Amino acid sequence: MSTVEELQGQVALRQQRLAQVISELREVLRADISSYAARECKRIFLAEPSVSESLDDARVAALKADSSSLGTSAAERIDGQIADHGLWSQGADPSEPAADLKALDSVWSIVTTVQDDVAKLLSGFGFSESVSPYKAPAYFVDGRYFPSLAEHFWRLRIELSDLTSEIAQRSDDAVRSRLLARWDAS
Repeated sequence: MSTVEELQGQVALRQQRLAQVISELREVLRADISSYAARECKRIFLAEPSVSESLDDARVAALKADSSSLGTSAAERIDGQIADHGLWSQGADPSEPAADLKALDSVWSIVTTVQDDVAKLLSGFGFSESVSPYKAPAYFVDGRYFPSLAEHFWRLRIELSDLTSEIAQRSDDAVRSRLLARWDAS
């Protein structure tokens, strides 16, 4: 049976690992969000030929350049907003680790703002097709696999929650034992 100090050491190690996983998740999101804007603009350009054919070559080039620039700026803005580690500890832990971050609304609601950015850009070029919701990448991004990282994130959150509960229980038990000893000694 581990002591409270040993459990606190385990908490510290898991918190370090959690910070590393969050950093990796942010890197994947930054890279994928950056490319999402261009992917989505291309998809809608091809899906709405009546508008696309009305654009001259200069406007098409402007749309491509703007989508690339938007992706980069949105990725930087979103990453800056989700850099607050407090956002990553909000909400309840799932019963099982998930392969995405949708249950982490404090972060995911910020990430999905890229959809509105892309919709606004496309609207400015005359497109009316609905933008596909941003989804966490289910493929490798810069050598990292988001679903595995998300599962690791949730597993660490669950373990930290369990350890914290165990520490609280052990502390309560120790206080009760001391109080019982004082009661019996009096």
